[in-house]
Amino acid sequence: MATEYSFRERKRQSHWRTSSPDLPDTARAAGAWRGRTHGWILPIEAADHTIWAPIRAPLLAHFAANDIAWHGGEDADYGERAVTGPSPNLMDSQVSCLNFWWGLAHVSPAALLAVVRNFAPDAAKMVSPIEGGPLMEPEWMGLDNPLKERGARRRGQYATSADLLIAWEDPAGVRHGALIESKYSESYVSRDDRLSSRGTDRSLLYAAAAAQPWSTVSDRVPVSELIYEPFYQHLRQQLLAAAMEDAHELGLQTVALVHVAPRGNRDFHEAITAPALRGMGGSVSTVWRAMLTKPERYTSVAYEDLFTTAVHAPGTEAWAESLRGRYGWAE
Repeated sequence: MATEYSFRERKRQSHWRTSSPDLPDTARAAGAWRGRTHGWILPIEAADHTIWAPIRAPLLAHFAANDIAWHGGEDADYGERAVTGPSPNLMDSQVSCLNFWWGLAHVSPAALLAVVRNFAPDAAKMVSPIEGGPLMEPEWMGLDNPLKERGARRRGQYATSADLLIAWEDPAGVRHGALIESKYSESYVSRDDRLSSRGTDRSLLYAAAAAQPWSTVSDRVPVSELIYEPFYQHLRQQLLAAAMEDAHELGLQTVALVHVAPRGNRDFHEAITAPALRGMGGSVSTVWRAMLTKPERYTSVAYEDLFTTAVHAPGTEAWAESLRGRYGWAE
């Protein structure tokens, strides 16, 4: 759904495409979706350039090695491409997430730790979720299908996943984790998504998970009344975090869901799309916390605040300059 915020960001991204020193001339032409050109889309052959240059090669390699799905990476509506890769759409939230989080980890793990302390003040040291791996794992869906979802599973596709899994140790050396779900210009309307295209009632599977002893989702509102985005996604990811914590997956003693979005996207924050949740609060985050038996396992933070924390750390200057021009989070 197009909103005032998304229109403004389209203009910002269109300007960035034509003016940014981060792009080669081959990436400056407007790309297309379903045959119609748009200023906020790169040419399909230049799609990789939507990722910040210093992290582009390692990210592409990590996604390929772990068969992680890119948003729109196989979408022919953007044009034919030789190999899968990031969406050429400069408005893509997966790309903005990686440019912020993976980019920050690349330039300064210390700055990443400072940012994480915004929602985990006891974090003493960032650690790799998987030993020997990077400081974050994209499109994490948990090990061994913790929500008992049906069908094929792939990170970022066909299963509940979060944009990133990060981990840290507290002062006692205990490992904790967070599933990071990142938004950019998304907004949602009130639409009941209970029935899939095949007529399957999506609420039944997650109602079973929500009834487990480890669930942190209360029965204040039936699961069948939560299948409205963005609450449907909140439900699945909160259950994934709780199941991971119950299993101490990857040695994590606690696992929280951390939702990150620009404060400026008021249409996302203020739309209470599920009718049964109206009257429980004035924002998505307030309402969702009211639905939890352990509200401390959920946090909503603004990119503007995290960016302000990061730019004060040494070594982040080039990263900050690139993102400031691209997303305007410091404005």
